[in-house]
Amino acid sequence: MNFENLPKNWDEEPVNRPDRINDLLDLFVNERARERGALLILICDPDGYLLAPCIVEDIPQELTDEDCRQGLGGFIEAVRVDDVAGAVLIAVGRADGLSLTETDRRWRSAAEDLCGDDIRVLGVHLITQHGTRPIAA
Repeated sequence: MNFENLPKNWDEEPVNRPDRINDLLDLFVNERARERGALLILICDPDGYLLAPCIVEDIPQELTDEDCRQGLGGFIEAVRVDDVAGAVLIAVGRADGLSLTETDRRWRSAAEDLCGDDIRVLGVHLITQHGTRPIAA
């Protein structure tokens, strides 16, 4: 998919629409980012409307709990600007299959812990060259 294939109003709707989430992640985490390992954080308002996409590449495939917390920490704090809680949608990109790893689960756990009760986690997903799947809580 590319931006020309999306409906004209795609950016006027919440990012976690079930019928569109995989396509949006596919746009933001391109093939190169998947090959290199990537972390995507879509910073959103409290209702799930996109404010800023942030992507970091060259993310190692094996990380500790603390690595994941540090990797997400600054982004999560950015959502707490002016004491207004927002929301995040997170994707972990890598080249290989769709089986979940311990590091995938650590990203999910770090997101839940760091966001607490004041920031909505709209989802944490794995995206690879083989497709996309949610990482359940």
